[in-house]
Amino acid sequence: MSIDPRDQLQQAIGGWRGAIESGAPSVAFLVAYQVSGRDLRLSLWAAGAIALVAAVVRLLRRGSLQFVVSGVLGVAFSAWLVARTGQAKDYFVPGLITNILWGAAYLGSVLLRYPLIGVLAGSLEGQPLKWVRDAERRRAATLATWGFVALFAVRLVVEVPLYLAGALNALGAAKLVLGWPPYLLAGWLAYRLMRPFFGSAPAEDLL
Repeated sequence: MSIDPRDQLQQAIGGWRGAIESGAPSVAFLVAYQVSGRDLRLSLWAAGAIALVAAVVRLLRRGSLQFVVSGVLGVAFSAWLVARTGQAKDYFVPGLITNILWGAAYLGSVLLRYPLIGVLAGSLEGQPLKWVRDAERRRAATLATWGFVALFAVRLVVEVPLYLAGALNALGAAKLVLGWPPYLLAGWLAYRLMRPFFGSAPAEDLL
């Protein structure tokens, strides 16, 4: 069966649905926090409820729980952190840490000359590293990976100062705006860059 790169890459990054599900708990937290008069406990319950509902819906529809599970774990960590500090802004700390870790991973893969997008695209064809001596494919994978490095860097540059300033509403808005829209854009650009290489033999058949 031939590989459909669009479907494979969309599945790998979660698509629109996965991205929305991962961001919905943060929106619920902010809305509940403002409406309830800054009741942290109620806000955390609202975020947790949204994450759990998304998980149940995925389970009932026999869908992948990958992105929902990560959302549930993120909400749980956020709730634990906020409960300890009493600071609403700390709800967003796990997201900042995630951006640091993923940004470092993507950047490190470029510096090591094994860009993650290339490894991902190769894995979808069952040959994660056979492309490494194909200069043209490596360039495309490197450029696609830089797109994600830029995404995580922009998020940190914008969100960290807002977190330090305690600008909760602005931080929530930034997380929403810099969340799934640019992520899906980076995924689409990666798809466009890597699409010509799907189903083609690498320049050298490595053992």
